[in-house]
Amino acid sequence: MKENKKPTELSGLFGQIVPGKRWRIYYPRKVIWKKWPEIVGEAVAKVSWPLYFRDINGLVVGVKDNLWMQQLSYERVMILKKINELLPEHSKLKEIYFKIEDISFLQIKDNKSKKKDKPRLLTATFNKYEIESLNKIKDQELKASFQRLLKNIKEKGPENY
Repeated sequence: MKENKKPTELSGLFGQIVPGKRWRIYYPRKVIWKKWPEIVGEAVAKVSWPLYFRDINGLVVGVKDNLWMQQLSYERVMILKKINELLPEHSKLKEIYFKIEDISFLQIKDNKSKKKDKPRLLTATFNKYEIESLNKIKDQELKASFQRLLKNIKEKGPENY
């Protein structure tokens, strides 16, 4: 006979799977990536993106060029405040660092246009196996991401990834 058990919260289960307490700090911070355009604005989100955490209390943000890096440095305190408003007390950041980084992978879509265009496959650049593999992916955004990755690997070489 099966026992009726209450469902376990994901955070409780996660704590049992991942030892240590750092996950309690880092896990809530995933909201930074989800809400980056809201935190800094759509225009700034097109030229910057959070990359990784430095130490336990710092966030490194990739920025397109020197001009934007200087502008964001002036707005550092405001950005940090907006981020920390989204985080629980134990996950708050103390510092934000900016770094010039290639962020060409960003493809922020205009929120006004909800139409999802089917990505075109560039058949001339992909072999038959790659085209068949891409066509098996049903999610159009995921398909477009893999298509860009394949194209970049072919252009820049696999050693750059």
